[in-house]
Amino acid sequence: MRLLFASLVVALASGLLLLTIVGKSESDSPLPPDKQAIVDREAKARSDALSQPLPPNARKDVEPYIQATATPWSPIAKVPAGAGSIVETGLAPFSSEEILVENQWQEIKDGNYVTVFAGASGGDHSQGLLIITAETVNGEHPIPSAGGGYLSPMKTGALGVVGADGERLTLASAGGATLFFDVASRLFASP
Repeated sequence: MRLLFASLVVALASGLLLLTIVGKSESDSPLPPDKQAIVDREAKARSDALSQPLPPNARKDVEPYIQATATPWSPIAKVPAGAGSIVETGLAPFSSEEILVENQWQEIKDGNYVTVFAGASGGDHSQGLLIITAETVNGEHPIPSAGGGYLSPMKTGALGVVGADGERLTLASAGGATLFFDVASRLFASP
């Protein structure tokens, strides 16, 4: 009997609690009226925005200049420059003690991916540095003889690739100097 009575009391208490929760109106909100108005406006704005069609791509005017092709060595969009493309990323397979990468220039030449990492020496940030790597298109190991590191002829800060004509790279330094580097000969060149 006690068990039946206790069950009845629990059921009644649960029912009263449910009626209290369900019977609560928006005016019984725990938030002050001004804050509740803000929450309601934001909920309505979100609902309205979700019911609208998505806007057209705002970057259609620049799409012809960006190659969004993903390759094993560069899943990032590239901007065509000379015989290759400039990739605006500091990502590199080197430690920051070796080079602080500003950006890179990449091309496919003779069935190999050739990448020029432009930046500054990790040990001396005033010293511009280029590191060139090459690896086969089928993902085999890097080609050691095709790469190397090249210090800028003057210490004007980190280098960044800003353009190219064929394999002749135009580099801008953090100090404002313009330099040229010929990828084929692996030499800094005069203008």
